[in-house]
Order: sequence, then structure tokens, then C-alpha cells
Amino acid sequence: MIGLTVIVPTHNPSAARLSRTLASLQAQTLPEAKWECLLVDNASRPPLALADWQAHGPANLRLVPEPVPGLSYARRRGFLEAGGEILVLVDDDNELAPDYLANVLALFAAHPNVGVMGGRSFGWTLLASRMTKLRVSGSIHNEVPVKPVCPKEPSGYSSPRLPE
Repeated sequence: MIGLTVIVPTHNPSAARLSRTLASLQAQTLPEAKWECLLVDNASRPPLALADWQAHGPANLRLVPEPVPGLSYARRRGFLEAGGEILVLVDDDNELAPDYLANVLALFAAHPNVGVMGGRSFGWTLLASRMTKLRVSGSIHNEVPVKPVCPKEPSGYSSPRLPE
């Protein structure tokens, strides 16, 4: 079962920076059977080819095209294609610590009522409206783990219904 999906949106990426991002994903300690990696090609010209990036990234790397330019469109495409319960948004120039994904799963398991986690580059994470010191080895930048609360519908994510 896939526990989480990493979504990496990119548009005309720097080969060196994206290669470093994908290499950091390839180095994750979490077994690849527990997560998937979506590289969302956001209207790059020329379009990206999976074969050009497979050697740099994890074996579970999948290329997903999004023809409409814009980060929001690319992330939305990633949300729609994701198979994981937890979504991790990673910019195409960020490098994750090797235990980052394993820590994300552990933190969501330890705090099941938390829906979104974020952190500064030195590893502080906001949990349930309080700062908790969580040392993640290496550096993390602007990655955002999210646990969606709205089920997918054919047209995308539905909005939560408010009590009447």
C-alpha cells in the first residue's frame, strides 16, 4: 500500500537542480513500495521525457504532464494523480534529508488529528498550533506534507460540507 505521494512540479527545470532533488528522493530510507514520486511537467518546452530523469530519481518515479502553465495547476494535477494518503509537495530545487519521508509517515502516525505539517529549513515543524522541536537530519526547505481530508471525485477534490 502506498502511504504517501511526493509531488514535484517543474517547468523548464534546471537539469542540475532537478537532478539533485531527484537524487535526494532516490536516497530516501523509506522503502519505495510505501511511496510514489510524481514529477509533474508543467508545460515545459520541450516536454520532459521520463527516460531523461529515471537514472537520477527513485525507481517509483512517474512523469505526469500538465499542459496549463502555473504552479497551482501543476500541484492540482499531482493531487489528482496521487495514490498516497499523504501528499508531500517538493519544489524542483529542494533536497530532502534521507529520512525525511520516513519521518513524515511517523509524524502523521503519531499525530492522527493533524492534517498539514510544514517546516522551516532548519527542521522545526508546526503541529496542532504549537511548535515542536523535531530534528530532521540534513536540511529541509519548503516541503509541505499534507493529509487530504476531502475525497477525490471525478472532477477533482470535493469541498468539505459545513454543518447546517
